[in-house]
Amino acid sequence: MSKRMRLPNGFGQISKVKGNLRRPYRAMVTVGKNEEGRPICRLLSPQAYFETYNEAYEALLLFHKEPYEYRKEYTMRLLFTKWMQEYAESRVCRRRILLNYFSEQTDHDCGNCDVCENPPKRFDGSRYVQMALSAAKRTNEEIRLSTIIEILKGIHSPTVCKKGYDRLKTFGVGKELTTKDWQDYLLQMLQMGFYEIAYNDGNKVKVTTIGEDVLYGRKQAELYIVDHNEMEISKKKTKLRLEIPTITIPGLPPTTGIENPKLFEALRS
Repeated sequence: MSKRMRLPNGFGQISKVKGNLRRPYRAMVTVGKNEEGRPICRLLSPQAYFETYNEAYEALLLFHKEPYEYRKEYTMRLLFTKWMQEYAESRVCRRRILLNYFSEQTDHDCGNCDVCENPPKRFDGSRYVQMALSAAKRTNEEIRLSTIIEILKGIHSPTVCKKGYDRLKTFGVGKELTTKDWQDYLLQMLQMGFYEIAYNDGNKVKVTTIGEDVLYGRKQAELYIVDHNEMEISKKKTKLRLEIPTITIPGLPPTTGIENPKLFEALRS
């Protein structure tokens, strides 16, 4: 029996509906809080019921963190803020991200930005790139990122079953990775320019020329290692003291070189 994964705070709820149902696990998304501070939830769309708890968990995870996935409630300001946050947190060459964002494709790093000066640990990620881009190509580039992950993870979602994507050669080939791993690697691939998202055509994934070079084995692709278990070390706040050199003024006693807290606060106010 697989271990249940705990939902992060604010992600939503997963409950088991009573009765003899084929999909008894119901996923709900938190959309706000009432006056008493209790969460207000609605059914996850487009699918809310799943065969297992972990399938419902994976769907909620996809909903909350899918790179550049457009939803009705998104505004241009929110999309820009989301992009800037991912740009700031990325460990991909800054210049490469910007050039690919403006469709000026480049397959090499600049060597001058902060990421290039302190490069992260990388590995040959060609196999993962080929898996993802193959899923896009085998569906005639008519699917979105969420469906790519469903195909790679072998998830029998309504879209996958309806379109027959569960019969594809790539169905389930990426089960070794978690949904979060695929989200992070797909974001890297996007920032590196291996594919683009057609926002004017239902957010469909379109493979670029440099992406095809990796897909067909003409070039290799390096991805940086993602470690979700890495703990962030909180920095202890230390009380700062202002030290100044000893000053001697004729007619006044020499200073000690240490600030007078009361005087400093009075001058600051």
